[in-house]
Amino acid sequence: MRKISLRMALFAGVGLLISTAFSQPPEGKEDKKEPAKEGDRKGPPAGGKKGPPKFVLGKVLPPHVMEGLDLTTEQEKQLAELEKLVKAKLEKILTADQIKQIEQMGPPGPPGGRGGKEE
Repeated sequence: MRKISLRMALFAGVGLLISTAFSQPPEGKEDKKEPAKEGDRKGPPAGGKKGPPKFVLGKVLPPHVMEGLDLTTEQEKQLAELEKLVKAKLEKILTADQIKQIEQMGPPGPPGGRGGKEE
């Protein structure tokens, strides 16, 4: 019972960490852009960035979040252990075909496809 409570608390903590990481703008980068206007160019962002990384079964934090957190060695070890647990649990829940589907999926594209317009 203690292990279950500990795991639930750990998952809740990771969830809170992820939600706060994504809800804040990067330090020193305030969004001062004007809203997009009709006819603005859609497509990949400037600077050669290709978008989000491919999903990896069991990963709890994306690479850019891990890099930005300045984690201690102990935290990195704890996250690695958590990822092993998550991956093992997912492998028990999902079928082999579902895991294969995940491995074949690419990163998500913009809403509405390549044009970016959602109808």
